[in-house]
Amino acid sequence: MIGTKDLFKVIATGLILLSSSSAAYVSAEEETDPAVAPVWPPQWHADFSVEWWRNFWHVTTNGGSYHYDWKNGVSSEVHGEGQRDNWCHCASSKNAECKIISTATAMYAVLPTENVCCKLFEGVGTLKPTWLEGTNFDGYERAGDPKRKCQKWLNPNPGNPLMKGDLWLIDDDGVPCGYVDVFKWWSRWLLGEGHYWDFDESTYSTEEEPSDVFALPDDTDCNVPCANPWYKPPYIKPWCASAWKGPKTTGADQEL
Repeated sequence: MIGTKDLFKVIATGLILLSSSSAAYVSAEEETDPAVAPVWPPQWHADFSVEWWRNFWHVTTNGGSYHYDWKNGVSSEVHGEGQRDNWCHCASSKNAECKIISTATAMYAVLPTENVCCKLFEGVGTLKPTWLEGTNFDGYERAGDPKRKCQKWLNPNPGNPLMKGDLWLIDDDGVPCGYVDVFKWWSRWLLGEGHYWDFDESTYSTEEEPSDVFALPDDTDCNVPCANPWYKPPYIKPWCASAWKGPKTTGADQEL
């Protein structure tokens, strides 16, 4: 029968071994930490689901897709019926299907079923493939659809005074996992809003898409400034009020 002293020796030895193996695992993890921020491929698209939160309560989950074509300087962010997108609501208070289309020089909101097309920003265009340069690596998190180990990259200069940064999540194979608005603590408490994207890994593709995916409607004057219907109490959305008069910036600090 093992004595008390021997029992303590066994326990101590086990703890030492466990500590050593854990330290080795952490060390190996640190060795694989990416040294350089990811660069987007010139063309890609994927489906996503997005959770919308209001006053810290889950409001709804909605489907959509993101389409990117840097070769032609355009992108299209599609939100399905029932969307609660902050940019779409700068054009209409309805939750109808909406597209946020960016060109080389401007950003538009399009609601096809409402016959709405308007300009959100002048001078803010499509995100550059290198928009994550200068961002901070923030560790790993299980994210995406399906959930998997993903790198977290926080852009500390989102171009929105309400936000701390844009958090981009991507796996080690370069497939997007998700996107999160990271609000400053005071704006988080004041607005209580947030949205969290999960990209569907199985739909990711770098194949070229037809130009009509990014096309603005030709029967509507899309250069009209968006109406900002929510800019009134108690639904004040300051990003809508400042959208048309917003800062003349490059696609490097646009947000999704």
